[in-house]
Parts: sequence; structure tokens; C-alpha cells
Amino acid sequence: MTGYRTKLAGKYINEDRFMLTYGDAVANVDLNKLIDFHIKMDTIGTVTGVYPGSRFGDLVIQEDKVIEFKQKLKDVHYQKPINGGYFVFKREFLDYIPENPSIEIEKTLINIIVEKGQLSIFRHEDFWQCMDTYRDNQLLNKMWIENPVWKIWDY
Repeated sequence: MTGYRTKLAGKYINEDRFMLTYGDAVANVDLNKLIDFHIKMDTIGTVTGVYPGSRFGDLVIQEDKVIEFKQKLKDVHYQKPINGGYFVFKREFLDYIPENPSIEIEKTLINIIVEKGQLSIFRHEDFWQCMDTYRDNQLLNKMWIENPVWKIWDY
């Protein structure tokens, strides 16, 4: 699982901080700004919060009544951020990971540092796209040909 794999990789981490990503999304996150933000916040961890466009209409409800109907949101000011999968951690985060192959970062370890007030959010309001489905794959391949907005280097 993600936590244990991170623990095993810890022996290769010689710096005070390290970055971690799931690798199943592409984005144009400014990594320098992310690191600078993490250092400024001085927390054990920083997660990148992203605002993907809603594919469906969002309902705001109160008991059994809809109090607001928002169709396919694209305005980040009305959305809650989600975990964008780009993290920065202080090396001490590794000390929170037990020798347990089934430990997950998302379900256990993140909550430990949240309870300690040690997780910051770096808000990324620009391009982010997951690649979880065939549809996502098709979309990103099309974008790669037409306008790869996440590509910042020319090789």
C-alpha cells in the first residue's frame, strides 16, 4: 500500500523534505511555488488541492429539500477542493509510518497529521486532470495532440 511503499523508499530520502505523487494525473502545478508554500507553512505535510470541473450538476441539500442547484461547475469559488495527488512532506512524516504493509497514506497517515494540525493545502486553480478511466485517457491523448497545457518543456 501507499504508506508502506513510502516507508520503504524512505531509506533513499536524504533531504529534509520530499515530494510524493500518485502518478495518475497530469497538471501544470508550479512545483517551486508548492515547495515555497510548504516551507512557509512549516507543517509536516502539504497536499495540493485541485478543483476539477464537475461533470454533473451539484445539488446542495438540507434535509430532503434541494436548496441550491449548480449545473456543471467550473468556477472554483463554488467548489470544494479535492486531493490533487501532489504532496510535499517533511522527512519526519516517515516516522509516522509503521512497519505494516497494509498501511495507506490516504486512509490513516494523512488523518494523523490532520489531527495534529500539520497538513496544509496548496490551492491549484489551474489545469489538473486525472487519468482513471478510458475516457480520461482519450481526453488527455487528444489534448496532447491539440494543446498540452500541462507541458512546460520542449524537448
